[in-house]
Amino acid sequence: MARLRISTSNVSDSLLILLLVLAADATSAALLTGSLRQLLLAGVWVGLAFQAKMIQAWLALPALAAAYLLAAPAARLRTQCAHVALAGLVTAVVSLSWMTAVSLVPSQHRPYVDGSPDDSVYTQVFDYNGLGRLTGNWATVAGPPSPLVAAAVKSGQLLNAETIGIKASWHRLLAGPFAADSGWLLPAAVAGALGVLISRRRQGRRDPLRAAVVLWGGWWLVLAVFFSAGTYLNSYYVAALIPAVAALCGTGIAACGPRPWPARVRLIVAATVLGCAGYGAYLMSGTASGPVVLTVVALVVAAAAAGPALTTAVQRLELQTPPADALFGTDTSGLAENDILYSGRAVLLSR
Repeated sequence: MARLRISTSNVSDSLLILLLVLAADATSAALLTGSLRQLLLAGVWVGLAFQAKMIQAWLALPALAAAYLLAAPAARLRTQCAHVALAGLVTAVVSLSWMTAVSLVPSQHRPYVDGSPDDSVYTQVFDYNGLGRLTGNWATVAGPPSPLVAAAVKSGQLLNAETIGIKASWHRLLAGPFAADSGWLLPAAVAGALGVLISRRRQGRRDPLRAAVVLWGGWWLVLAVFFSAGTYLNSYYVAALIPAVAALCGTGIAACGPRPWPARVRLIVAATVLGCAGYGAYLMSGTASGPVVLTVVALVVAAAAAGPALTTAVQRLELQTPPADALFGTDTSGLAENDILYSGRAVLLSR
């Protein structure tokens, strides 16, 4: 199915992302209900995603496995590990099915496997499109490049001409074109993940919000490490990071609880909105992907939306803060409201 769908398009990342999101959904259902069938279904989805984009699909497996091992209802770790191993076996069978079928066909009865020096689809997948993308030897695995590719390199007309010069580094996805494609909401995702881990630290191991952070945070982290360390990266590859960023933002909102939110929560949310707007403006300043006026408008709208919320939250926090005299048992009932607020500020400043 995945191979037939890709035959109509030259970019397989959208199908990869769809299938991996389905795998994450099935894993979430499995860790909530303990359904082995759902976990095996997740393995099928990852296997089909492998058909779409090869090894990149397997990069989501550590996050899916970690979330299930953390929060699955099975009482014994041995049972959980057995479930994960069985799902991994399903993933391997589905992933390697097409490759095995191609390999069983005699070479004289099928086209030559591109991207390999030995007519092997396994070499193409695991070396040329796998390890070679990390080590940088992918270009030499398949022999000399075609004249068409050589001419495109010489003229600078490659699809990734604007990003090919960006070297591997730890901040590769935090600035420049790669960050501009996928990093707008990264501050909100980080704030949401930290908020869940801190606020839910005393919950049991099966806490669903914490499991969601492990799943989606692990998804983002593993992919980000490989994208940052790889020697060859097209800008559209980073689209695979966006579902994790969006899910972490949603998890953070879920952790805020029902409205109306307390003043402290409103303060954090408003500050996060301003942080995302500022980071987005920084990313836009380093690219030529849009007019400056759009950046200015985005900053003004963010400030207009978050400013009143910040002001209200700070005022409520001040009202909730005990005045200085009250901390020492002095009666403050005869003081005016402004005097009490001033005493509260003095306590905050003294700290």
